[in-house]
Amino acid sequence: MSLYQKIITLYPSLTEEDLHPIRGVVILQDDVVLTANVVLALEECLEEQGYSVSIAYPNRSSPSYILERLVGAAYLITGSANENLYWFLPKGARVIDVMNELKIQGYGAHMAGACEVDYCFILYPRAKEDYY
Repeated sequence: MSLYQKIITLYPSLTEEDLHPIRGVVILQDDVVLTANVVLALEECLEEQGYSVSIAYPNRSSPSYILERLVGAAYLITGSANENLYWFLPKGARVIDVMNELKIQGYGAHMAGACEVDYCFILYPRAKEDYY
């Protein structure tokens, strides 16, 4: 099962409110786990399914740019080490944390609980380039 298929399996449907441009999917491209190729494939598949997708770059985008995309987002797809950004999501937003299978961390689950957002993680096998 591809990364995209796992994400859609977790959250198969959106409401009209979710499809509003401000309330959609935000992908944080960290260039470690969520590389340009992975993000491009996710973006194409999600948009085909009717999702509104915004891409932000934690290491390159300005804080205000990232904040504008997170405030009101229904879904956040991110790699690890971005847990502090969960505070900007509305309560009940859904976080999908894509982790390297060799570096499993639990910080996201703790932060999600404090921020009152739904949380799940997907282990990404780095050895398989065709996984996405």
